[in-house]
Amino acid sequence: MEIGHYLKITFVVFLEQLLFFFGPVLAFTLLMTLLSRAIEKTALSLLGTKAYLIIFGWLGTAFHELSHALFALLFGHKIDEIQLFKPDKETGSLGYVSHRYHPRNWYHQLGNFFIGIGPVIVGTALLFLLFYLLFGIGIGDLPPFRFDDATIQTGDGLITQIQLSVQSLQYLFNEVFKGPQSSWWRIALLLYCSITLGSSITLSRSDVNTAFWGFLMLIFLLLLFNLATGWIDGFPDMVLRTISVIISLFSTLMIIALLVNIVMLGIMALLLMLKRAIASRP
Repeated sequence: MEIGHYLKITFVVFLEQLLFFFGPVLAFTLLMTLLSRAIEKTALSLLGTKAYLIIFGWLGTAFHELSHALFALLFGHKIDEIQLFKPDKETGSLGYVSHRYHPRNWYHQLGNFFIGIGPVIVGTALLFLLFYLLFGIGIGDLPPFRFDDATIQTGDGLITQIQLSVQSLQYLFNEVFKGPQSSWWRIALLLYCSITLGSSITLSRSDVNTAFWGFLMLIFLLLLFNLATGWIDGFPDMVLRTISVIISLFSTLMIIALLVNIVMLGIMALLLMLKRAIASRP
């Protein structure tokens, strides 16, 4: 009975960790992928394929592939070939990173998860770095988002997060267009980089496949960790609280990136509607 009770408690803690550690990240990754594809599709319709690739596509693809390469190196993978921008009409691919690893190396296997979602992590960080360099907006200037029991289990917690999102968007708007460092060239550069990065924060089918196998290894290691440390009074909860702070910080960046992508998509959609209206005039 003691062993059964221990396994039960450990498994419950393990499920909570899966929810709080990976729930927000996976949800944001899905939303960012959908938004990025919508931005790319709208930009293609607005500019045409050739113009889009010349203006935005080459740089966005380079960021995307460099993100994969960065995590491949961090997790000890061997990079055989990297093409930052090489469009292939037959496959639709714009670039790729060819890498290999030892399948029995748990660290290499774990790295597949981060290699797969690398463009989301790096693209989000670069977008926020852009706000900091151009307008001096730091992470401490934004209200922190929290993902814990209270946020997930109560409607009030979710409403609070929505309100914080609106406040963040209002703050960013004021700083960009009315703030002390606001200028036309900074705004233009922000719009260009936002579209470029926004269209690169997406996962292809191969990216998802790579991340999936790494995610399985991550789940396995997390379960082993809980089984090995669950007997230490309060230790799993302490780890959960510590990592939830990191996840909340990253979630703040992800939400800002989501809001920026939504605004960029709206602007391009309006321009596309205007273009079609002008083209339809007799």
